[in-house]
Amino acid sequence: MFLLPLTLFPRPPVLQLPSWPTRTPRPLMETDDRAYALARLREGAEGWLGLCCAISLTEGSGLQPFAAPRGWLAEVSPPPAQAYTQSELVAEIERREPALYALLDACAARAPALCTPHALLPLARLAAWTTEWVRPLEEWEGVPAARTERVALRSLAGHLLERWAVPPALHGGLEYRDGPPVSEAAQRVARAFVKVHASVGAGGGSVLQGLRESVSPATTKAAAKEFVKMGDESADNPLLALRKSQVRSLSGAQFVVEGTCQSRLGSSFAKSEAFALAAMQWVVRHQDALAEQYMVRAVLDFFLEMHQLDEEYSCAGRTPKTVREALEAYTASSITFEDDEQFEPNPRGLRGMFELSATIPQGTRVYVPYDGRYELGGNGQPGQRAATVRIAEILSLRRLFFEGEQLSNCLEDSRRSQGKYLSRARARVSSFWSLTKQEPEAAVKHLCLIEVWHLADSNIIRQAEGPRPRTLPSAEAWYWMARWCERENIDLSAWDCYS
Repeated sequence: MFLLPLTLFPRPPVLQLPSWPTRTPRPLMETDDRAYALARLREGAEGWLGLCCAISLTEGSGLQPFAAPRGWLAEVSPPPAQAYTQSELVAEIERREPALYALLDACAARAPALCTPHALLPLARLAAWTTEWVRPLEEWEGVPAARTERVALRSLAGHLLERWAVPPALHGGLEYRDGPPVSEAAQRVARAFVKVHASVGAGGGSVLQGLRESVSPATTKAAAKEFVKMGDESADNPLLALRKSQVRSLSGAQFVVEGTCQSRLGSSFAKSEAFALAAMQWVVRHQDALAEQYMVRAVLDFFLEMHQLDEEYSCAGRTPKTVREALEAYTASSITFEDDEQFEPNPRGLRGMFELSATIPQGTRVYVPYDGRYELGGNGQPGQRAATVRIAEILSLRRLFFEGEQLSNCLEDSRRSQGKYLSRARARVSSFWSLTKQEPEAAVKHLCLIEVWHLADSNIIRQAEGPRPRTLPSAEAWYWMARWCERENIDLSAWDCYS
């Protein structure tokens, strides 16, 4: 029986994962100490099983961080409640363990290519996410001579899940990952496609029905038809296969297909798949005006963020000209880097802010702690001129350090500070936000870096820094930050310039 160690819950899920192999690990060899090797594999598989079970117990709600952020003068809070209890998670793991151990034993005997650390995640997913197999595991002949994990896994999945043939685009669900580390979003994508694979393979319904029930309710018959037609090249990434199918079913050009796959839609499900479909329809309808792959990606990401900020936002009635004007302001404050480590979005569903032609009402008075009172919005005062104001979540390592460079703070060159901030971002106990402002014909100004702590029952701002040498947020930055906090129900009263 696998019992969760007591040290599990003071940590976030991302830190529980088995270490990621830096190179392709070799299969179990005849000369290995098999008992020791299998014990190590079982230990790693149990870690993946725990995470897969947590994913299956949180349908429709995200995993919460397991720790509280720490800082000078900070008090540690208890971890927030998950969508499941500790006993429910342990019970689910114990229910799935026999299947996992049986899979490991079968692979050791009949498919050594699957006895590698890299193969443990697909095996854990099989055990955690498939409740009934169409054939007994004991009847699987295995593939002792298989040289690759993929060939062996394909044989195992076909035996256990497929009474009927399934499209090649579904073959990659068990292996799908985006790491290291493997994100929660990737786990949910994998689970959705594994459910479709198991249902279609067992004869429980059509591909269209499975995609609508488990992946995207907005899947059309034409998109499902394109999905089924895709060949073996689609087996690597079922989500990209779906996005390609959706765009092609709308008669999108190849550059639209590629731009869609490079957008957020190529790495995760949209908050509203119905809106995502409407966004793709808009892009295809205006593809001649967009003309470039980059523009497709930028427009889709813009639409998705605007809908995240305002659920009433719609693509209907918008023209390429009006979208381009707003997009210019959006992209000016959107910084991305190649070969960057991506962070998970904040676990509380907090939204950013994006306002065009924003001004501060004349006569507005603001009190900045440790600084004093200011009046804003009047003639010659901050906030009088219309500007684009944005508060955007920082979702990558290099983007976080870039913010430090713009503000000339400790994130720019202090390894110790970089390590502390990075650990909190990876653990999702904190989320980081960039407050920027851009006036017409002017460069983007970075006003403030905001850190939101996600405590047991609240979200608070403990740290928020403006550019050096001042470091205190300006009165203008404080006004926009306070307005955002009020809308998102974030406690700003805990801010301390010495934290």
